Amino acid sequence: SSAMKTLLGILLGAVIASASALKAGEFTGGSIGVSYSAFTQDGDFDHLSLEGSAEFAFGRQFSGQFDVGSDRFGASDLEALTLGVHGIYHLTDVTSLGAFYTREDVEFQGASSDVNIYGVEARHDAGQLSFAGFLGYAETQVDDGGVWGLATRYTMANDIGVSGLYEHIDVNGLEGGKVALRLDGDVSANLNMFVEVGSAKARAFGVWDSEPYVGLGGKLLLGPNRGATFERRGLSRVLPGL
Repeated sequence: SSAMKTLLGILLGAVIASASALKAGEFTGGSIGVSYSAFTQDGDFDHLSLEGSAEFAFGRQFSGQFDVGSDRFGASDLEALTLGVHGIYHLTDVTSLGAFYTREDVEFQGASSDVNIYGVEARHDAGQLSFAGFLGYAETQVDDGGVWGLATRYTMANDIGVSGLYEHIDVNGLEGGKVALRLDGDVSANLNMFVEVGSAKARAFGVWDSEPYVGLGGKLLLGPNRGATFERRGLSRVLPGL
């Protein structure tokens, strides 16, 4: 659609602008991605996400990563725009530690609100296995709370990746998250596609519900590292549908 093409153009422009603004740093990797997920029992509760990331190295051990993302939920018509930055210390060639800040602007039923998220993260690659996790603190205009997640990925002999994901939020009376299994593979030198199945859980106003969902998407991988070190952070990206 024309709207999707416009958003993809914005994401690509943001990555290029970051590269132009940070000529002192060496561009090491980035990505532009799109994903879609929906609940299996009611497809109106779906989630369309567009995002881009770019990472720049400042010497051998330090780098900065910049993220931009757009999330839209079908049934609730909620929209969110996120901008994020990571400060990354590469402890070794296979272990990275980071601190991140994300600003999330949410629009819902004509009203807008801001969320500020601060946190720490880590990633370790051990041969065919990789591990990543993050822990964050979210400040909203109403209340504060936490967000955290864990992910592990195993690369099989045919270069197909199998991942297990868990993410959780507990902010402003809303507790929710997801657990998922994902399969991904490269369909070309710089394009990775994935499918995932999972279960989303949410508790609000004393009511607890759990629903299965399915998702799919892809990423155009950029730079010598074929992507950035960490994923985009935010509250909206955790939920597969609203």
